[in-house]
Amino acid sequence: MRVCIYGAGAIGGYLAVLLKRAGVEVSAVARGAQLAAVRARGFVLERGGERWEARVPATGDPSDLPPQDFVIATMKAHSMPAAVAAMQPLLGPDTAVVSAVNGLPWWYFHRLDSPFGERPLASVDPDGGVWHGIGPRRAIGCVVYPAAQVVAPGVVRHLSGDKLVLGEPSGERSERVERLARALVDAGVKAPVRTRLRDEVWVKLWGNLAFNPLSALTGATLDALAAGPGTRAVARAMMVEGQAVGEAFGARFAIDVERRIDAAGAVGAHRTSMLQDLELGRPLENRAMVGAVQELARLAGVATPTIDLVHHLLEARIASRPPAGGRGAEGRSAAATRAADAPQGEGNGGRRSQVEALKAYRDAHYVSDRAMLPKHVGDLVYNDPFAFLIAAAFDNGMRWEKAWEIPWHVAAEGMLAPRKLAAASDREREQLLARLPVGPRWGAAKGAKTLRDAAELTLEHSARGDAAAIWRDVSPRLAKRRLRTIHGVGPGIADMIVRILHDEWGLFREQASEIDVKPDVHVVRVFKRLGLVAEGTVADVVEAARRLSPGFPGGLDWPAWKVGTDWCHASAPDCGRCRLADACPKLIG
Repeated sequence: MRVCIYGAGAIGGYLAVLLKRAGVEVSAVARGAQLAAVRARGFVLERGGERWEARVPATGDPSDLPPQDFVIATMKAHSMPAAVAAMQPLLGPDTAVVSAVNGLPWWYFHRLDSPFGERPLASVDPDGGVWHGIGPRRAIGCVVYPAAQVVAPGVVRHLSGDKLVLGEPSGERSERVERLARALVDAGVKAPVRTRLRDEVWVKLWGNLAFNPLSALTGATLDALAAGPGTRAVARAMMVEGQAVGEAFGARFAIDVERRIDAAGAVGAHRTSMLQDLELGRPLENRAMVGAVQELARLAGVATPTIDLVHHLLEARIASRPPAGGRGAEGRSAAATRAADAPQGEGNGGRRSQVEALKAYRDAHYVSDRAMLPKHVGDLVYNDPFAFLIAAAFDNGMRWEKAWEIPWHVAAEGMLAPRKLAAASDREREQLLARLPVGPRWGAAKGAKTLRDAAELTLEHSARGDAAAIWRDVSPRLAKRRLRTIHGVGPGIADMIVRILHDEWGLFREQASEIDVKPDVHVVRVFKRLGLVAEGTVADVVEAARRLSPGFPGGLDWPAWKVGTDWCHASAPDCGRCRLADACPKLIG
């Protein structure tokens, strides 16, 4: 059986590992840092105190893979229409597509006994591209109950739940759905097949319809929303309206609204996916969770005033949010949800210690370079290890975002290949850099040496030209030693590279103590003003970070850099807005 996990994030990675361990021929379509990590070392699943690894073919281009028996789409609902064209090479004559997404599914009207016939669901499939490009006959419905998170690229932590409910839109128990269910059961996943899957869809959607938008509007967790008299009343009104919509289309609700609200509250201090997406600047699934219910309500003539009001407020909130900021993952670290409860320090008048404050800020606000780069640049440097190597090598003494554009321009010249750059003469490499709209700080002549050294180092460790071989399966210390053989890459840049590999690709997790800070002027200034060093020398800052955060000294780099660039300026520091104000002694002078 061939199964492709399409959009292999948290749930996709969870399924990929379990199915692979059960002997299924699994492949994955992913992108960015997740793809790079899976290519380098496979998926890692942390579950119940165990750590399982599974190497599977992974690609960003589905045409690299053969037609599949099942394609399990685990991306967000709003991403499905854009994936249809790329998905076509995976679809053989009998390929089934399993939509493991939130909200009402795009196939909802297929084989549904209703007066509205066979039609796309416009709120999730606006142009009918999924309906016509995949075809409802391929659809197998799926309601996902496991919770998981990507704690580092390629590393998935299972949090709870182990059930995927399956069903054909027609309600029949077909051979294909039974075959998929058996494979999932063999993999350790509960996979009941329901003849009335839409009932199951509505039970899960019922809570999402109310609690996701309310959490995004208020910032509250599930337990607070369910316990607060005001938010509980709004949630109840939305759910009563939603139930009327579902029942108008034949859905049966096996639980009453109060018990459903209590069940949501019992989950505890959980931050919904919509709240997390809002804070991270990501697209929200509001059309699948809320807009689709409104669409069905209009067709059936059911009034939904509370749903309409909340959705209007949510759309206004989305439109008004500021863009995500920062230097350096497309999402928060696993500790982001704990940021509001950051530990308080001792011996500092009840204030957080300076190191605690730095770590808490990193946990809550870390975002990657990729999130701030133009999409075409980010896609290149986070999918091509050689492009990443060149960008990082040039990130020295110039605006970082300009340095990370250089590989894109080299690629546009047809020269982003280790063999080509190694075979070129010094003069040819110099002329190449001189033609680019942006070049290294130290000029084309010296930059040509950087290109040469990066290409030769790559080929020294990989005949295929895979730059990831420089740092794959070695210690951070050895990786840094290799990187420093590149012209222009000193200890600071080498540490920056291995820190990014740690943060973005999940490498060196057990050896993070070997990763130091890169003490540029911003980091040095913040360390000095926080009172972490007496003198502002590079050596002092490196030594202080090792002493104060021995498990991961480099973990103090990004928050110090971010605070230094945003608030702790060399002149006129903005102490009033600084997120470290409660812990900082403000040693300015």
